[in-house]
Amino acid sequence: MKRARWLVGLAGAIALTAAAQGDPRTALEQKEALVRRLLGDSPAVQRIGASGNAQAQAFFRDAQEHHGEAVKLLAAADLARAEKELNEALWLAGKARQLVPDPMLRAIEVRFQNRGLARSIQSLRDSYTQVLLRRHGATPESVQKDATLVRTRERLEQAEAAAASENVHDANALLLAAEKELMVAVSQALGSRTVHYSASFDTLAEEYAFENARRASYVDLVPIARTQLKPGPEASAAIDRHVASSASWNERAEKHAARHEWPSALDAMRHSTAALQAALASAGLVVPAEIAAR
Repeated sequence: MKRARWLVGLAGAIALTAAAQGDPRTALEQKEALVRRLLGDSPAVQRIGASGNAQAQAFFRDAQEHHGEAVKLLAAADLARAEKELNEALWLAGKARQLVPDPMLRAIEVRFQNRGLARSIQSLRDSYTQVLLRRHGATPESVQKDATLVRTRERLEQAEAAAASENVHDANALLLAAEKELMVAVSQALGSRTVHYSASFDTLAEEYAFENARRASYVDLVPIARTQLKPGPEASAAIDRHVASSASWNERAEKHAARHEWPSALDAMRHSTAALQAALASAGLVVPAEIAAR
């Protein structure tokens, strides 16, 4: 679908450029030439034809038919209908290409996914480690034995071995599992009611800085939850509302903090964090109940 939208966007850009020059027919002729090349002289043609994918081949035949109709309409100077037919041909060609992707491009995408997952896991692992050390009274030695981190190290080693042997898909499956477990672990650790307050804050300003860092960890979790849990349209809209609410509360917190109004700043900051927890819940990530105020 992304490739189909890109093709339509490219053709639209050509049309807009020509239209800006006051020549809509030239715009359509340029778009028709683009569609003709895509359907008659591109690597995708041979790839789809040899794929054996009946649905992709049907999409491609339909695209050719719409292109043929567009050529007739263009010759008859029916520019509006010709453009509709060309857009439909582009969309169908994109659908066919999507069903039979270029192996080289797909391999590149998988490699990029591998690198992105590795970076995400490193960030989540660092966040989880800091939460354990700062909120749960853990020591560096005990953190090394944490079950989630142990499983993460094992999966990373297995993923590295799989990638080295060119089994990048298997590597990514392991990384996705590690990322999801870490995402849940960070959220649970941040929201756990078993927080150790033995290292009590000396000032409200220190507590505010601590709560601000906790909120930042939730901010990092939201895009990861979107990517991995793939919420639907309604859930995505709810996430957007909660994120906006969090930003509004955070802005209030910062204003109070700037005036050293620490109780109000802390209250606003906790509301901001609670909104992010609600966003994660909307995405499908179960978040523990909010910690009661100290």
